[in-house]
Amino acid sequence: MMALSARNELFWKRLEWLLLALAIGLALWPIWGNAYFLTNDGPCHLYNARILRDILLGHDTAFYGDWLMLNPEIEPNWLNHFLLVIFQLVLPPILAEKVFLTLYVLGFAFAFRYLARSIFPANASLVFLALPFLYHKVFLMGFFNFSASVALFFVVVGYWLRHRADARWQSWAKLGLLLLALLLAHPVSYCMAGGVLALQWLGEGMAILARPADRPRLGAHLRHAGKTALAAAPSLGLLLAFLLRQGTHAEPGGYKMHKLWHDFIELRSLVLFDNAERTWPMILAVAIGLLVVIGLGRMHKRSFHYEGMLVIFGLSVYAYMAQPAQVGGVGIVPERLQFYPYLLALAWLATIPWPTWMMRGAMAVGLLITAGLGIMRLPHFAQTSDAVTEFVSVQPHMRPHTTVLMLDYAPEGRHPNGGPPMSKEAYIFMHIAEYLGALQPHIILNNYEANTKWFPLRWRPERDPYTHLADGPGFEGWFPTVDFEKFKSGTGQDVDYVITWCFIEDFKDFKDGCVMPDRLAERYKQTFVSEGGRVHLFERIDN
Repeated sequence: MMALSARNELFWKRLEWLLLALAIGLALWPIWGNAYFLTNDGPCHLYNARILRDILLGHDTAFYGDWLMLNPEIEPNWLNHFLLVIFQLVLPPILAEKVFLTLYVLGFAFAFRYLARSIFPANASLVFLALPFLYHKVFLMGFFNFSASVALFFVVVGYWLRHRADARWQSWAKLGLLLLALLLAHPVSYCMAGGVLALQWLGEGMAILARPADRPRLGAHLRHAGKTALAAAPSLGLLLAFLLRQGTHAEPGGYKMHKLWHDFIELRSLVLFDNAERTWPMILAVAIGLLVVIGLGRMHKRSFHYEGMLVIFGLSVYAYMAQPAQVGGVGIVPERLQFYPYLLALAWLATIPWPTWMMRGAMAVGLLITAGLGIMRLPHFAQTSDAVTEFVSVQPHMRPHTTVLMLDYAPEGRHPNGGPPMSKEAYIFMHIAEYLGALQPHIILNNYEANTKWFPLRWRPERDPYTHLADGPGFEGWFPTVDFEKFKSGTGQDVDYVITWCFIEDFKDFKDGCVMPDRLAERYKQTFVSEGGRVHLFERIDN
């Protein structure tokens, strides 16, 4: 009988690993099954990392140095750039991006499994309910640092739970490095992790005080806090410096409560391309909600206290509902905080002892949702990859070491030859031009990262296109508008190439729709039109 039970358990373990491999394979298919995996900010990250790599290797330093300068401050938003620089030392840019995205997928899945097993090894199957959160709207917007920080959040919490009683200094040094990496990814996840650790420690301390027989453990428990604080000191110092530079002033969000609540219940942050995806996130929200309700009734069945995780889950819901528009000059995206409560709920659910059949049920539901969402999205990923392929087909018709500007008439993308929009949920074609700069040395004037203070590179003030080139709504507005004469007089430079994306003749019937076509006709000649008609290249006449 015992042998039969052991064989049955081995069968289910092997089946779980097989299904996990299949689910991860489905998640990786859009990355490796297509030439490009397009996100809004992703090409910009890759482009700036390529510039940093070239500067590190001493390539084209004068060319880039005329336009850009290094940010003298280390901001907690750079991890993605560091990794892409390292990967591009040995890999072509597009392959380097694929490797980073692959590490994100694998890291997210196995980091959550690591956290669950750090609490109750039998609850590792909850990873299947976490897998649908791999691709979310914030990720599609290209917020890679924040997305990577979620995986690091799982690792930090799981590592602390496993090693908080460890006396070896090496364990605490590793925790310090993990916390530093988490902060360099994103401060939101860093603060979430800090909240979990602090509240979990406080809950354990209250449990010790409540039982006289456990009070001798109080000294060791206090030492855990001291060691955690010591490990966190470098990252806390970096966070404090960031807050002193930027301040903590918050501006009210003005978000309608009923909309925030409606989007939260529907898990709208998991809808990437169109409303056809809505059903699966709602099923996931209901499944996690039911497990939370059932879990509240099963808390008495465990012997250890994890109320701190339950508290941070409640606080995360409050943070989402009360979020400001920005803090310290940093904009808050509702979708960034929308799915975190669900992930914290899953982390708390890992603290509950569940019957085997419920874990297998959770595995089945999570796998079904992951497969449903993944299969629905595959055609969209393929179409966006084809659009990027069409866009970069302009590159052979351009000289390197030139200035390039894109006028974007469809940030949501359009199907070839004036077809319908491609992405109704996110403007993923905003920075597609930066792929050209990642593949060949160019100054891409649409480089928004250099116009902020959150990234490693900044525009030199005397050459900043956001100051000297933009006109009216600017080249990121509608309709995109620039003033070539102002740019020439203000910087002494010219725009060598202008690329229009998805411009259609009907736009000329709108007010201001003729402004840029007229200005282009004065100074530029059309030299290339892509096969799908979405990309038009204009070269300066006196080049």
